[in-house]
Order: sequence, then structure tokens, then C-alpha cells
Amino acid sequence: MKPRTLLLVFASIVSACAVGMAMAVKSAFPEADSERVVIAPDIVGVNTGHAMAYLIRAHDEVILIDAGDDPAGRALLTELARQGQSAHAVRHILITHGHSDHVAAIPQFPDATTHVADADHQLLRGDRLPLAALPRLLGHLHPQQTFPAHVEPTLPGALLTFGGRTFEVIATPGHTPGACMYRLGKLLFSGDSLERRGDELGPAPVLTSDDPRMAIRALERLRDMPFVGVADGHTGYTPDGRVRFERWLTAHPTPDARQ
Repeated sequence: MKPRTLLLVFASIVSACAVGMAMAVKSAFPEADSERVVIAPDIVGVNTGHAMAYLIRAHDEVILIDAGDDPAGRALLTELARQGQSAHAVRHILITHGHSDHVAAIPQFPDATTHVADADHQLLRGDRLPLAALPRLLGHLHPQQTFPAHVEPTLPGALLTFGGRTFEVIATPGHTPGACMYRLGKLLFSGDSLERRGDELGPAPVLTSDDPRMAIRALERLRDMPFVGVADGHTGYTPDGRVRFERWLTAHPTPDARQ
């Protein structure tokens, strides 16, 4: 086979692989409903590129749920400016899990304390990559550049109060070892541990989770949890999240529920 023909064959293979990978990523990481969603007058979600992050105003400070996948933090900074705030107003960042598409903009907020589970510290530092195939690829492509200066561990069941807002930490390991959710009243910030798929809310796809079985078992903890709406890490806000989660539970009983 002539060199030119070999080159064309190689280029075709690379192109096919790129298209296949793009399709896999699109399937695994659902697109956001909109670029900006207002959940309440003081709670806004923004699409940072391929992941959602949420801003909560609490008196004179701002709390972030995750920091998105854009290292420059453009969508977050734009929303802060829209609210008459700067990056220095962000005092706390609650991380749902350590995947690179949810922590990229942390360095843009130098006055913030980052709250993350101990089990995900290595992911946040970039000391190890995820086990799951697609997040591992993203970790190679977009490694964490700077470890946050101020980090506090989140403990399962802990109540975190900032500016009069109290968040309950709910451990949901499986998507990552330290994956967790944060409940603020009737609103659940679920990260990737619970996300919308059609008419249901269920676990992230198998290819995106370190331990898919554990991730499914962890959702049993939500069965008696008092929440209504769900703000997840990719699609945005689901006002009837509880109803859609129960629909998933009925169709897919968790291992603990079958025993």
C-alpha cells in the first residue's frame, strides 16, 4: 500500500475514533436545558460549558455548588457581575465530586474555602485519575492545575451553615469515592450522582462512574430524604425531581431494596 494511501486510511481511522468519542461523551454527559436557570431569586445555575454550577447568595457572600469545567470561570464571573458581585464575594465552594469538569474554576476564587470529601482529595489535587473511562480521558485532557489554598473536608451527615444557609451533606459514593450531594431545604444539589434521563432521575451512566453498583446502592439513602427539586451537574434544575426519582426507583429497585 502506498504511503499516501496509508496516510488517508490512518486519517480516516482517527476521524472515526474522534466522532465516536464525541458521540460517547455527548451520550454520557447530557446537555444543559439552558445557559442560565433561576431556581429562586437568590439561587441561579449557569452552564459552564459541559457542566452546571450553582450560585447561592447568602447575605453579603456567595456560595458555589461546584466550579464547572472552564478554568477561566467565564460563565460564573459573568453571573457574579450580573448580580453586582466579584469573584471575591465567593466565600465557599461545595464540591459534589472531584471530576475535572466540576472543579476547573476553583482558582478564580482566591477568597473561597473549598469543601470536598476526603476520598476525593486525590482527584482534586490531580494525584490520581478517575477509574471510569470517560472521566479518566477528561482528566488527561484537562488536568487540575492548582490545588485550592483553603480546603475543608465534608463529612457525611454534616450540616454546613454559611450566611444563614444550612446545607446537609449526603454521601453518595460510587460515581467517585467521595461523591456527595448537598440538600438546602427542599432543594437537592446532586452533582452527577443523580441526574435527569428522560422522564426519570437516576444514576450517571456506567462509563462515567468508578463503581456503578455502589453508586446505585447509594441512592437508597435518598428514599426517605425530604426534597422536592433537584439541581444536577449537567442538565440543570428539575422542579419535580422527587417524583422523577421515585419513578426511577420503581423501575429500577436498588440492590438494598430487593433484599
